Amino acid sequence: MKHCLLIFLFHFPALHSIHAADPPTLSDLDAKEKHEMLLELINSRKFVLESHTLYGRYGQTAFVSPTTNFVFVDGEAAIIQLALNDQDNGLDGSGSLTLEGKLTKFRIRDRGAGKGVHIRMTFLGATVTDLFMEVSDSGFAIIDLNGIQGERLRMKGELVSLEQSDVLQSIRVY
Repeated sequence: MKHCLLIFLFHFPALHSIHAADPPTLSDLDAKEKHEMLLELINSRKFVLESHTLYGRYGQTAFVSPTTNFVFVDGEAAIIQLALNDQDNGLDGSGSLTLEGKLTKFRIRDRGAGKGVHIRMTFLGATVTDLFMEVSDSGFAIIDLNGIQGERLRMKGELVSLEQSDVLQSIRVY
């Protein structure tokens, strides 16, 4: 029995080194391709975060429609729109709050395939808002919006290209 155990222990490192030299699997290649596509989308600055969940400052949760709750980025132009389902309809019929402005900062930190991307943006419109976005390679995104007077909001949803997006922007009331 001792002799068999020693033979197994001597052969196990050889088996391990053969396994380590195997080529990458198809799922690894798919993850790299997904990550490259995500980086290409973010670097183009033509995307929309369609949010399905909002979180308030103290942890309140609201499940919302992704067509009316979004962060829209097209180059330097940006739109942040919120429309809670339980609010009275406003002048535009959707009861939404829409902020239009431009991005003054846009920084990307690539964490590598399978680890996602971190984006930091500064939105300048009716107010100044810092946006911190974490995006997984699958396109799931969490964005934290922090205002200059302590306002905080978290949005969760999917990051999609402008062409794939199906959002409804409310009309301007000014």
